[in-house]
Amino acid sequence: MKYVNHATKIFLATCLLFAIILLFVNVTLRYFFKSAIFWAEETLRYLIVWITFIGSSMCIREESHIAIDVLSNVLSRKGKCILKILLNVVGIIFGAILLIVSFKFIQKVYTTNQVSSTIGNMPMYVIYLCFPIGFALYTLQSLDKVRSLLKSVKKESTQS
Repeated sequence: MKYVNHATKIFLATCLLFAIILLFVNVTLRYFFKSAIFWAEETLRYLIVWITFIGSSMCIREESHIAIDVLSNVLSRKGKCILKILLNVVGIIFGAILLIVSFKFIQKVYTTNQVSSTIGNMPMYVIYLCFPIGFALYTLQSLDKVRSLLKSVKKESTQS
C-alpha cells in the first residue's frame, strides 16, 4: 500500500499542478489576447473529476472525509474502533458495488465509441476510467484501514 499511496499522491499533485497552469495560461490568453485554448475548459472539468475520484481514496487513508462525530464522542475507545471498522466495511461494500457499476458503464461507453469533441477525439472511456480506478482505490484503502484497525484491536486486547 505504501507504493500505491505514494503513486496516488504524485498523480494527484501532477493533475492539480497541470490544472492550475492550464487555468492560469487560459485566463491570461483570454484577458490579454482575447483568445483562449479551445480544449482547456473541458480538460479542466475532467481533471477536477479525476482529482475528486482518485482523491477520495486518500481521504479514506487520512481519515479526512466529512463525518458526524456525535456517536463517536460518547463511545469508549474500543467502541470508537468498532464503529470505525463498521464504517469502513460499509465503505468496502459501497466501493465494490460502485466499482462493478463503473465497469459496466465503461463497457457501455466503449461499445458505443463515444469520443470527446474537443480533446483530440480522445475516447470517452479513457476519460471515464477515473470511476473504476477511484472506486478500486477507495475499496483498497478501506480494506487496508479495516486491517490496521483489527490489528490495533488485537494488540489492545493482548495488552489488557
